[in-house]
Amino acid sequence: MQHTKAAYVGRLLSALTGLISLVACNQAAPPGSPPPPTVTVSKPEEKLVENWSEFTGRTAAVNFVNVTPRVSGYIVDIPFKEGDLVHQGDLLFQIDPRPYQDAYDQAVGQLQRAQASQKLQDITFERQERLQSTGVIAKEDYDTALANKNTAAADVIASQAAVNAAKLNLEFTHVTSPIDGRVSRQLVNIGNLVQADSTRLTTVVSIDPIYAYFSMDELAALNYQRLTHDHKLVSDPEGKVLAYLQLQDETQFPHEGTIDFSDNALDTSTGTLLVRGTFANRNGFLTPGSFVRVRLPSGPKYNALLIADRAIGSDQDQSFVLRNRRQKYCSLASRQNGSTDRRITRSHLWAATGRRGRDQRNYKSPARYPG
Repeated sequence: MQHTKAAYVGRLLSALTGLISLVACNQAAPPGSPPPPTVTVSKPEEKLVENWSEFTGRTAAVNFVNVTPRVSGYIVDIPFKEGDLVHQGDLLFQIDPRPYQDAYDQAVGQLQRAQASQKLQDITFERQERLQSTGVIAKEDYDTALANKNTAAADVIASQAAVNAAKLNLEFTHVTSPIDGRVSRQLVNIGNLVQADSTRLTTVVSIDPIYAYFSMDELAALNYQRLTHDHKLVSDPEGKVLAYLQLQDETQFPHEGTIDFSDNALDTSTGTLLVRGTFANRNGFLTPGSFVRVRLPSGPKYNALLIADRAIGSDQDQSFVLRNRRQKYCSLASRQNGSTDRRITRSHLWAATGRRGRDQRNYKSPARYPG
């Protein structure tokens, strides 16, 4: 009986031992630690940088001319092509010159008559002067001859003025471009009657250079006045502040010019000051009336650290970067496909330090501007 019970206990212990071994074999191994993430570091660069202010505005032609006739008449020819570049003196419209040609010829004939009369009165006066000196004629006859001589001279002057006026009116039948530039469309057709100094024929705008007008708020205007007064802004050889212009479809500011005018008073309704820049436009690409952005330096150049934009983190109202202990500078671990844009800081970077078990972030918040 005892032998049977001992055998039974032995078999039970063997079974328990096998079960424990089986459970131990089926149990999974504890997971290992995850591999460290792939990170990149960015080294700050120290460069000479310059801060900018941007303003919106519109371009305008330096010269804008409404072409109107100076004499009345019917249009007989329009030799220009709409939208073409024209030069000063190019013929745009031809008014029927025949009535003005006749008036000119008539004035010339009256001048010749007056000149002939003047010669006769001069000869008569010389004769009367000799006779008067010998006492042959009365003084009244001498005075009459002198008056006729002066009247003939005045008639010549008046006739010459009439010739000049008739010649001008004849020339005014040729309506020419007053400036170099681009001509607009024709506003009248051949056969239309145009009135002197009233009928608008077309417009001509100058191309190179071109203006850009924009408004500057009062604080910015005061800043620029002080910087200009202290000669702290970059200028051209003539001392004018440099400016840069950007069109709507451009990402940079490729058009360089100068500031050449600011209004004599602030607009009290908007608190802004009207400012004008002049820009070269040799290829005629800039068109009057275009919406543009104008960039001006807002201070002198200075040395600053440039940090990759993706390396800057935010913590409530502060900005910070994480320090790589192997390097002197600080950087933030980030994805490799992140942005590479740069930010600028004028202050030095302070690294995070852990003290008494807490992460005391002793960051000096830098001034940040678009890089």
